[in-house]
Amino acid sequence: MNYFLGVDLAAVERRPTGICIMTDRLTCMTWTVHTDQAILETAAYYRPRAVALDAPLGKPLRGGFRRCDRELRGVGVNVLPPGLGPMKKLTERGVNLSRKLRNLGLTSLETFPRGVRFFLGTPSGLRDRRELVEQLKQLGLAGIPVTASLHEVDAATCALMAYLWWIGLAQSYGGGREGVIVMPRPIVRALLPLKP
Repeated sequence: MNYFLGVDLAAVERRPTGICIMTDRLTCMTWTVHTDQAILETAAYYRPRAVALDAPLGKPLRGGFRRCDRELRGVGVNVLPPGLGPMKKLTERGVNLSRKLRNLGLTSLETFPRGVRFFLGTPSGLRDRRELVEQLKQLGLAGIPVTASLHEVDAATCALMAYLWWIGLAQSYGGGREGVIVMPRPIVRALLPLKP
């Protein structure tokens, strides 16, 4: 069984972070944690093929935006700059957590759920968790309870992105020292709902 970990990372540990473990059969388990240690313990236990984090994993070399951010904005995806106000703390946490995951021998990927939904052609502005859970079911995911928090639902979207990356259906934006953001390739729309 192959596992994929999605993490909707909070900027600070006192706030809830949603996580999702998804199998290669697209079955999900979601829950909420607070600490990096809890995330790392989950990753060490399941040894996922990839960990997709909803957090910047690189800093701009200059200015507010990285190359990956500018490329996504160029195709119509709204991206918050990693150096903007509260994003600074999230970026710091994401960079540090990504390093720790790599030290465990794991692959960490940067993504974000609203962008993933944009590329899948599903409503990207939804914030009602029941609608988001239903949307993920229509994409082929199973096991996400309607009582899942928004953070857990976003984590499931990140786990889906880790899976798409693993099966070769991801496209990278950016590159170099600033990092990359992975998003679904356009062909994925034609494959929906996904069937493992």
